[in-house]
Amino acid sequence: MKRILSSFLLSIGVIWTLIVGWMYLALSGIAEPISVARVMFYFGGLLVGPLVLIAGSILVLAGRRVKPGSILVIIGCAILTITVGCQIPSMLHDLADPLIVRPPIGLCVGTLVVTLLADAGAVQIFRVARRVSRRLNDD
Repeated sequence: MKRILSSFLLSIGVIWTLIVGWMYLALSGIAEPISVARVMFYFGGLLVGPLVLIAGSILVLAGRRVKPGSILVIIGCAILTITVGCQIPSMLHDLADPLIVRPPIGLCVGTLVVTLLADAGAVQIFRVARRVSRRLNDD
């Protein structure tokens, strides 16, 4: 069960990283940055969440550091939830303005569902890791 959840969370982290990379490439193709250092700092900050999620998932999949991996997964999913939570209201706000192109509601709902599934998977992985560590400490 933890392998399936870890693989799912690993794929979410990889997709998230690809989306950030695509955003960087798209925006760098539109305009020349005023400060390359600021742009790198900004997009580097956007990559913290997916890299933490990927690292935690790999640790859980490896099976050696399950508890630290599960903590990293929880932190990565919290960053994902905060990121999506900040974006959804702005997308819904755009629905009220007739002069702005309507955002795809299916994409918003799909992103929200995937985020909630990732959170549920992270909590489940943390519970399994806690049970495993308790068993190891009891022996």
